[in-house]
Amino acid sequence: MKNFRSKSSLQSSLCILSLILGSACSHGGSEGEWPSYNRTIGSDRYAPQTSINASNVKNLKVLCQYDTKDTFAFQSGLIQVESAIFGTTDTDSFSINPETCVENWRAHEDFKGAKGNRGLAYLDGKVFRGTPGGSVIAYDAESGQKLWTTNLSDDAKGEAIKAAPIAFEGRIYVGNVGGDAKGGKGQVFALDAATGRIDWHFFLVPQNLKDVPKGSLGDSPSRLSGVWKNDKNLLVGGGGTWTSMTIDAKSRTLIIPGGNPAPEFVQGAYPGESLMQSSVTLLDTITGAYKKHFPLVLQDFHDWDVSSAPALVETKSGKSLLAVTPKNGKLYRIDLVAGNLLTEKAMTRIENVDAPVTAEGVRFCPGMLGGASWNGPAFDKENNLIFTGQVDWCATARLDPDFKAEKGEIWAGSKGIKIDLDDKAKSGGFVVASNADTGDKIWTHRTDFPVVAALTPTAAQILFAGDLGGNFFALDSKSGKRLWSTEVDGAIGAGIISYDAGKGQRIAVATGMSSPLWTDKKASAKILIYGLK
Repeated sequence: MKNFRSKSSLQSSLCILSLILGSACSHGGSEGEWPSYNRTIGSDRYAPQTSINASNVKNLKVLCQYDTKDTFAFQSGLIQVESAIFGTTDTDSFSINPETCVENWRAHEDFKGAKGNRGLAYLDGKVFRGTPGGSVIAYDAESGQKLWTTNLSDDAKGEAIKAAPIAFEGRIYVGNVGGDAKGGKGQVFALDAATGRIDWHFFLVPQNLKDVPKGSLGDSPSRLSGVWKNDKNLLVGGGGTWTSMTIDAKSRTLIIPGGNPAPEFVQGAYPGESLMQSSVTLLDTITGAYKKHFPLVLQDFHDWDVSSAPALVETKSGKSLLAVTPKNGKLYRIDLVAGNLLTEKAMTRIENVDAPVTAEGVRFCPGMLGGASWNGPAFDKENNLIFTGQVDWCATARLDPDFKAEKGEIWAGSKGIKIDLDDKAKSGGFVVASNADTGDKIWTHRTDFPVVAALTPTAAQILFAGDLGGNFFALDSKSGKRLWSTEVDGAIGAGIISYDAGKGQRIAVATGMSSPLWTDKKASAKILIYGLK
C-alpha cells in the first residue's frame, strides 16, 4: 500500500488555503477519489468520471469482489482513498485494494449492544467509525492499527453511533442514535482527529441536570426546555442522528439531519416547538454554537426523521440551496442565503398523514421506513437536477395506551406501538429527478423494490442506483431511461461509489443487506467492483 500520511497532510493544507481564498474545499482527496461518505463534504455525490458512458455502460463487468463472509444488514457507505476502499460490518472495519479486492487489513472488535453501522470517515491517514456502545474508534488507514477510542454516549440508555462520521479541518463530527429509547437523547460531538479529545458537545434536545457535557458546550436554544410545552411528567427524548452530516466549508457550518421527538406516534405530546426534532440544524464547526434550524416535519408522530444527509446545491441560476429528503416522502428546497423554505414536493405516495395513531389502528403512507431513509439526495450540477431515492411502502400503527417503557427501551416501535407493514409484495420504490431551480419533477423511474441505497450521478450523465431486490442499474440522467441493469445475489441498501485509482473508472457497490424487516433476500455482505473490460 502507498503511504497515506504525506499526501493527506498536503491535502489538509490545500483545503485550508482554499478557504482563506474564499472558495469551498469540497473534500480531502483528489478528483478521482471518493474520500467521504457522500464523496464531497457538501454531500452532492457527483462523480467527475466520464469513461463509463451511455454507449458503453452495457459492457460493465464484475472485475473482482470482496466477500465479508458475514450475513447482516449491510448498510456501509464506502470510501476510496489512494490504494484502498474502506468499509465496515457490524463488528469489523476493513481496507481492500480498489482494483483487485485483495484485503489490505481487517480489524475486529467484540462490540456489545445494538448492531448496525453505516461507514467511516477519512482524514490525515486515519479512518474513523462509530460503535454500538457509543464510542468512536480511530484506525491507521495503512495498517489498521487502533490509535484511540473515545466514548461519547450511554449505551444503557440505548444510545449508539451508527452513522459514518464526517471530517473537516482536523476534527471528526458525529452524532448518536438512541433518541427513540426512553432516556436517550440526540447529541452531536466534535473530536480532535489526532487525539480523540472531545472539543465540543451539543444537545439536540433539552438538557437536564443529569446531562453532563463531555466537552465545551455549544450554545443552544434547546436548553430552553419550556418551548417544548410537554407535560412535566413526560420525559423529553428524540433527536437521534442516523446518518452522516454535511459541511459548508466556506461558512464553516455543520449541517445536521435530526431525528423525531420521543415518544413516537403520539400526536400532541409536544404542543410547543420541539426544537431541532425532524429538522435540519446548523452549527458552527469550530465552537459548536447554534446558528439556525429548519423545522421540516412539524409535530412528527410517524417516525419521519430527517435521517439522511442534506445536499448543498448551487443551481444553474446561482441559488445556494439545501436539498433535504426526510422519511415523509418529500423533497425540501431551502434557500441558504434568505434562510427560508422554497418548496416541499411529494416524491412518493403520501396518504392519511393527519390521522392520529389509535388503539384501533391507522394506515398511513409512507410508513415508518420512509420515504427516503439513510441515504439522501444527490445533485447533478451539469443537468441542474436533484435526484432522490424513495420507498413506496405503507404501514398500520396501533397504540398500546397501557405500555410503560423502562430506561433504554424503545419508546414505540415494537413496544408501546404495534406496527404492521403492508406485505412486501406491495412495496416498491422510485428514483426521481427534480429541477434544482424550481423543484419541479423532471422524470420518475418506478422500481419493483424500495430504493434505499445511495444514488451516484457522474459527469457522463449516468446515474447509478440499486434496490432491495438486488437490481443494480444505470439510468440516463436527463431522461431516467434505464441503460443497463444486472441482478446481484443480495439486496442493495448501502454505498455505491465511482472512482479512478489510476487504472480507469470503477464503480463499487455494497450488496447483501440482509434484514428481515426490509427484504426476504439473504446473502453474505459483499463489495462488487465493476469496470469495462
